[in-house]
Amino acid sequence: MTDVELQNITGGSILGLVSFVGNAIRRPRIYLP
Repeated sequence: MTDVELQNITGGSILGLVSFVGNAIRRPRIYLP
């Protein structure tokens, strides 16, 4: 695995996490049963 590939995977994971947290903050309770 190259450094570029590793950066892409890490960056994608961070963006995904930020998006998930952002949605959770805007719409709390949606992910709760």
